[in-house]
Amino acid sequence: MTDEVVVFGSLRNRLAMILTGGAALLAILLFVVVRGYAAQIAQEGQDNILSASVSSILDSAVLRDGAVQLDFPYASLSMLSTPADDRVFYAIYEDSTLLSGYDGLETPPLVPNGERMFTSAQYDNATVRVATASRTLIGADRPRRVSVSVAQTQDALAETLNRISRNVAGFGVGFFALATALAFWGTSTTIGQLSRLTTSVTRRGPKISARF
Repeated sequence: MTDEVVVFGSLRNRLAMILTGGAALLAILLFVVVRGYAAQIAQEGQDNILSASVSSILDSAVLRDGAVQLDFPYASLSMLSTPADDRVFYAIYEDSTLLSGYDGLETPPLVPNGERMFTSAQYDNATVRVATASRTLIGADRPRRVSVSVAQTQDALAETLNRISRNVAGFGVGFFALATALAFWGTSTTIGQLSRLTTSVTRRGPKISARF
C-alpha cells in the first residue's frame, strides 16, 4: 500500500507540473502577443497623426516670385500635443537646403512624391518617431523639391504601453493561478479515481476458472 501511495503521489505531481508548466507558457505567450499587438496599434496611431501634421505643412508650400514659401499652419503641430507633453521637432527642406526648423534632424534622403516614410531616430538625447513626405513645385525656371519631416518623442506612447503591460501582466497572473488550481484539482481527481480502481482490482485478486 505504501508503494502504491508513493507511485500515485509521484504521478500526480508529474501531471500537475506538466499542466502548470503549460499554463505558464501560455500566460507568457499571451503577454508577448497582446503587448506586441498593442505596441503596433499605438505606433500606427502616432504615425497617422504625424502623417496628418506633415501633410498640413506640405500643402501650405507655394512658389512666389521664384522662391518657396510656407504659410505655417498652427494646427499642424498643435495636433501632436499629448498628456505627457511630448516634444515636437520639424525640418523643412528645399532640395538639400534647410528652409525652416531644427538643423540636424535626420531625414530620409529621397521620399517619392505622395508617399510617407516613418523612421525612429535619436535626436536631442531622446528617441523620436519621424514622418517625412515631399512634393515637387513646378516653377518657371526649374522644379523645386520640398520635403517636410516632423518628429515627436514617445513618452506618451511609452506610458500607454506600460499601462497596457501592467494590465496584461495582471490578467496573465490570474490566468496562471486559475490554470494551476484547475491542474491540481484535475490531477487529484483523476489520480484518486485511478487509485480507487487499482485498490478494488487488487482486493478482488485474479480469478481462475477451471473446466472439468
